[in-house]
Amino acid sequence: MEPRDIQLASMDDMVFENRNKNYGAYILRKIYNKHVTISTAIASGLFVIFIATPYIIKAFGDAQNKEKLIDLSEVVLDQAPQQDKNEPPPPIVEPPPPLNSTVQFTPPVPVEDNKVTENRVVTVDDLEKVDAGPATVEGDPNGVDRSLDDSNKGPVEVDDNTIPTYVEIMPEFPGGEGALMAYVKKNIVYPQVALDNDIQGKVTVDFVVGKDGTIRDVKVVKGIGFGCDQEAVRVVSKMPAWTPGRQNGRNVAVSYKLPIKFSTR
Repeated sequence: MEPRDIQLASMDDMVFENRNKNYGAYILRKIYNKHVTISTAIASGLFVIFIATPYIIKAFGDAQNKEKLIDLSEVVLDQAPQQDKNEPPPPIVEPPPPLNSTVQFTPPVPVEDNKVTENRVVTVDDLEKVDAGPATVEGDPNGVDRSLDDSNKGPVEVDDNTIPTYVEIMPEFPGGEGALMAYVKKNIVYPQVALDNDIQGKVTVDFVVGKDGTIRDVKVVKGIGFGCDQEAVRVVSKMPAWTPGRQNGRNVAVSYKLPIKFSTR
């Protein structure tokens, strides 16, 4: 090797001077640095991927949970039976006929002399003209027997212990059915334990709309567990007062069922 070439020569050139450079050892030594560089780059890349994998998995899982929305579009409310618009008006109630006169008549009862009253004794002739009764009352001689009068019996009261499911005018959430769906969708929170276990289904809640429109006696009649039942009860219990149902012109308590669908799709 010439002196001027020594400065430009590599260690491999000097070691293999005057030797067979086609031998494999020379080639391996020439490409050694290149292989070391490539190996270092690959090892560094694998190390970075290994460290970053848990963070990537966690970020991907959080993104999926955010995409799991509560589908409350299928809130099906019980509908009241359709009323016949062609139903004839109620008949006109005629005023009750006049009542006849009565005379006080009670069976004779033996009493002591000092307790005898001055009441006039009713005779058989008196009873031919008027009817016997608990008191003497002036009436129309052509009137009907007072025992047939039912005008003072009053309306028949509904047993408050029996809560109907359907009434003439059903109770209504403030703003109607659409407002009810919006309220449930806004206030309900999908339980995290249900999300983690991919729990889906429909929770049916039964409750009573009182005479004043307040919500009471909230209970689950069909649930799916994992916190969804409790969440449905919580949201229904906090509802504002409804417009109460009406039957026979007065407010009545009504039993109501509300299905709420929990879905992550």
